[in-house]
Formats: sequence, C-alpha cells, structure tokens
Amino acid sequence: MSAPRALQCSLCGGTVPPPLGGRRVVCSFCGRALYYTADDFIPSLVIEPEVPQEHIRENVQRLLRHPYLPADVRHKALLVRARRSYIPFYLLAGKRGGVLQAGKERIVTKARSLMDRVETGYNLPARSVTTTRVETIREEDSRVVLGDFLYLYAASALRGWDIRDDELRGLVMERLQKAVAAAPEEMAKEGEVIAPDIPLALVVEKGVASSERGGELKVLDQHVFVIYVPVVTFTFRYGRELYSVVAEELSGQTVSGYLPFRRDWGLLVGIPLAGGIGYLTGLFLRALGFLPFASIGKSGAAPHLVLFLGILLTGATAIVTAVLSAAWSLVRRPYRVAVAPEGPRLEAGGDEISSPLQPVTSACVAIIKALLRGNSRD
Repeated sequence: MSAPRALQCSLCGGTVPPPLGGRRVVCSFCGRALYYTADDFIPSLVIEPEVPQEHIRENVQRLLRHPYLPADVRHKALLVRARRSYIPFYLLAGKRGGVLQAGKERIVTKARSLMDRVETGYNLPARSVTTTRVETIREEDSRVVLGDFLYLYAASALRGWDIRDDELRGLVMERLQKAVAAAPEEMAKEGEVIAPDIPLALVVEKGVASSERGGELKVLDQHVFVIYVPVVTFTFRYGRELYSVVAEELSGQTVSGYLPFRRDWGLLVGIPLAGGIGYLTGLFLRALGFLPFASIGKSGAAPHLVLFLGILLTGATAIVTAVLSAAWSLVRRPYRVAVAPEGPRLEAGGDEISSPLQPVTSACVAIIKALLRGNSRD
C-alpha cells in the first residue's frame, strides 16, 4: 500500500501535502480545496495513546507479583526495552441496501356451517351445525432496505505476537470518534509501524460481502480506512532468558506476553500430596496386621484374600508413583505464564520430560488388569 505523493495546486501551482485521513485537502498558498481521486488511496488514521506509559509500567509491576511467578522476579527482572508499536486495522464503512423479499405465515381459524336435515315425521326445518377449520395463510412481503454498516478487521497477521485482536477491536470501536489523520512516516518517529499484510480484497470478500443476506442486499457505497492502534512492548531479562509483556495504550490493559513460572510450585504441591498418600498407605499396611491370617487360612479363603491384598497393594503403589510423577512433571516440565486480558494462565512451554517412575506406574496398572482378568475367568 503506497502512500500518495505531494500534489500540485491547479490554481496557483503550489505544492500541496498528500492527503492522509481523507481525500479532500486545502492548498496552503491560495486556500483552494482539492480532491484526490486516485483509486489506490486509503486514508490513514490513528488513535493516539490515552494512558501514560508510567501508569502501564505500574500495571506490569503488579502483574509481576502474581503467585505463578517467582518471588524475586519483581526485584531481579531487568527492563531491557520499552518500545511502542502501531497495529493496523481495516475500517470499512458504507451503506448496504436492496429489495428484501420476505414472507410470513399466519395461522387462522375459520368457521364453517353445515346443514343437517333431520328426517322426522313432522316436516321440521333443517338444523345448522357449525364447525371450525384451521388454515395456514402465507403473506408475501417485499420492501426496500437501506442501512449503514461499520466493520473493523485485522490488517496484519501479527506473526509472533500472540495478540487476540478481538480485545483491541472492541477498544477501537469505542474510540472511533477520537481517530485523527496520521502519516505512517511521522508515527515511525515514535515507534514501529506494522504494515498491513492481509490483502484488502480478501477482507472485503470474507467480511462485508459474506454478510450479505442471500445476495438480496448489496453494498451500495463503501469507504476503507487503515486505523492504527498504539501498543507498548516491555522486554525483561530474568536470569538467562528474555520475556516480554504487551499492553495497549488506550486503557492500559496487558494483552499478551510470557513470563517465567515459579518452579517451586512443583515442590509445594507435590511433596504434601506424596506425603499424604504415603501416610494413608502406612495406615493401610498397619491395618493389615490386625487381620486373623491363621483363621482365614483354615477357612479356605486365603487365596481370595491374597488376591485382594495384591490388588490393593499394587493399586496403592500405582497411586503413589502417579503422584510422584505429577510432582516431577511440575518441577521438570518447562512451564511458562501466558499473559492474557483476563489474567495470567499457566501453559506448557515445551515437550514433557517423562518421569523415571512412569515405568513403575505402567507396570502396576498392567498387573492389576492381569489380576482382574484372571479372577473373572475363575
């Protein structure tokens, strides 16, 4: 998308700056109004930052105190860079209209009179019998419809940003009246300007054209704008890794990014679980000492008791090893904290490292299945 070059006034010959937010420009020498008619012109607008970066920094600092993050990250994290970027959106406005064919069905109940002549010997008149009949009547209707439309679509794929543009679209739609004309060259002096890389024809085809109701309503007039939204990216260094948090500058909310995960969560969660399971297992083994094995052996129920105890012990071993494997996964798996508008969330940052106790758990499960299958055959 190339910007128009400077124009020349047809009245005085003076150089007129190229249009930005609209096709109409005014010559600064003679005051004549000029209109740029080229088809490749797309007005550029920008919503200027409303929240100071100091306020956004405070929000990010509060984010660093989240329980998912290491306790020392807010003290040891070094801010490497804070850079502003302008994210582009396509704003499509216009009118849609046409002849809309509509039909509706109405159910009506009609009365019907039947003449029933009664045969008697007294020559009496006929008797009238009234019944009802239900009918469905379809009423056709056609009307001329004309209405405005206003759509906002992402103009860039934002590869590597992991930003959900629906959050930004809502903020932009609320602030359209505050958009002002802007030149990408001037915005580039304050930050990075992301160029639109999604074809406009694809946006129109998948967006505006697809919303036409069965081809009955057509786009009669359409205007396209590129509107830029400012965001700021904070890059931190913690340990040997770099982390970033992206916040929009319209309301100061963080929208994306990744932060380090608190590794000792695995120990804080896994050790109490494993200890509790071990304690319950000890109580179970202690209870086995009170069983009268001698009397059970004389009664002939020993084989069934041995099978039952074997299943219980194997199941207890499987549970203990599974809990320890979960603790191992929390400690060794590369988790990370993803920043989202609704709050931080935990997600895996790489492939899971298998626990050394996983073969024990698998063997215990296989033994239990074999014992249950053998008992069912007996």
